[in-house]
Amino acid sequence: MKRIKEFMKLFFKGAITDNATDKIDASAKIHNDMFLTSVFSDKISIPNPLYYYYVELLPYLAEEIKGWEVRITNRKTILGRAIEEGGEP
Repeated sequence: MKRIKEFMKLFFKGAITDNATDKIDASAKIHNDMFLTSVFSDKISIPNPLYYYYVELLPYLAEEIKGWEVRITNRKTILGRAIEEGGEP
């Protein structure tokens, strides 16, 4: 019975107070934005020699461009946002 009580305590601690999934989600969003920035770099006037290859990805990423444009215009730099959301290493 004591062992079940410990497992329940750990379960609820992880489910309620632990924010590891929030950190993973924030990191995934940052990496997704960095990838979209490299794909859509021509939209923000950054020359990209690989753009010819990225053109093949555009049909798959077309629905994400609106959200990316909003996120990219609302921040000063991608690096600043990454440090702000993920914290310093």
